[in-house]
Amino acid sequence: MRHLNWTKLGENKINSDGGTSIWSKLSPGTNQHNVNYEEIEELFCKKDPTPDPKSTLKKVEKKEVSLLDPKRSFNINVFLQQFKKLPNNRLIEMIQNNDKEGLGTEKLKLLLKLLPTTEEIEILKSYSGDRSKLGSAEQFLYQLIGLSCYKLRIEGMILKEEFDISAEYLKKSLMIIIKGIE
Repeated sequence: MRHLNWTKLGENKINSDGGTSIWSKLSPGTNQHNVNYEEIEELFCKKDPTPDPKSTLKKVEKKEVSLLDPKRSFNINVFLQQFKKLPNNRLIEMIQNNDKEGLGTEKLKLLLKLLPTTEEIEILKSYSGDRSKLGSAEQFLYQLIGLSCYKLRIEGMILKEEFDISAEYLKKSLMIIIKGIE
């Protein structure tokens, strides 16, 4: 039961206004007012809704299992939101096949920062429950650790992305050195 916030007026407040209150007009000539405060509280309170047992069972069944720290899970989910059209397994396939289309250097570097720690790997590998009940971040990391040499693959994709820029810079530097030698 939720209560409304209201203040009870004492007898002296009701009588001190010179008979101009509604209570004075209802019972003229008497200074004693019998107000049943409990009844008024009962009439003006809002009862809390009783939960439906069927709906609580449904909520329990839909509950996701979270194995990661909530902040960490949130950061991984924010990263995954960049790939709204790609399901997690497609993103894992792109990493496995070194398919850099749709993945830029910045996203790959961010993914490198979000790789699971050894503790998280142990937690994910030791989970024996239903994997479909895992949260999105946990499912992604679980699929990622199933990929062999996932960290090396991501680093290789970053190197592949940055190679042309680095080679062009080195080419210009080498040309300057060669001209200086001649």
